[in-house]
Amino acid sequence: MTKYGITSHLIEYFQAKHMNNSLHTVQLLGSIIKADDPPDYMVLRLICQQHNLTKSVSTLLRQFYKFKKEWFYQPLLEIIHCLLMAAAGLKEDEDGKMVSAKASQAATKALLDQLRPMTEVISLIMELMLVGTSPSKQRKPSIVQIGISKKGSGSRTVSRAGTSHGVDSQSSLNSHTQASVRSLATTVLWLLVEMYPSSHNIILSQANLGRMSAGLIFATRHISQTRSAKIRNPELASDLEVQRNLLRAAYIAVGNDAKRAQILSNFCSKNSQFIRVLQDASQKYKAADSHAQKYAASLCHLISRRTNSTGTARRVNTGR
Repeated sequence: MTKYGITSHLIEYFQAKHMNNSLHTVQLLGSIIKADDPPDYMVLRLICQQHNLTKSVSTLLRQFYKFKKEWFYQPLLEIIHCLLMAAAGLKEDEDGKMVSAKASQAATKALLDQLRPMTEVISLIMELMLVGTSPSKQRKPSIVQIGISKKGSGSRTVSRAGTSHGVDSQSSLNSHTQASVRSLATTVLWLLVEMYPSSHNIILSQANLGRMSAGLIFATRHISQTRSAKIRNPELASDLEVQRNLLRAAYIAVGNDAKRAQILSNFCSKNSQFIRVLQDASQKYKAADSHAQKYAASLCHLISRRTNSTGTARRVNTGR
């Protein structure tokens, strides 16, 4: 219970406007939550139930996105990822692969119920998976990017860890951190879609399908370019993860539901790039692995079947 006392004390600072809330607070809380192997389900359940950790994390994520405090994205996503993994009864082994954790069904179900409100930030999580994918824009560095630099030396300015230095770009994060955020965001998305059926219609909204299309196009293009050029790309592993997670999430969300398949088909009829990227990902050379290839091929088949069965894609009444 000592660990619970420390954690509950930290959560008191876990407010967007709390003077003691900082990147270090978020990182420390994440380290405590991730420390146990297997997860300490009693502590996780208590901090979610009695201290409403789910709401706090969601609120902070919204606030930091609103004010472009990008250095908070990765540690917050890591907390969400850790909680969802525990709720799914999973953990990562030494190689980073997901394996079964020692957990009772009652423990995972209790945590699963506590994390359900996290589905409310799915659209924001899908926005975070696009960090660093937009063309660069010329802008002045933010106040957190400004540090000490030698005048006239041409050296980069010093900024907080994980941010780019003296570079005019749309994101203040460096490319490695951007890739990590994209990978984490899509893993969180896949876990939410896997565990909460209520999320299926959310990711199939027009806006979120647009985000999914943009994320898939970026990842698949980078996979193809890296493999064709046979160059070493440190972000390749993240691109593979992003593609795999997005295809898996879409595949689960559509499932065998005719209406959802029609929604996807309708979107593709107006967004030809999306069907093209699905076709690309169904090819071995451009797919992350055999699983991603299977998901992409299945989605192409569903779209083709819906289009052929109706002659042309038609709008489905979703009751809205």
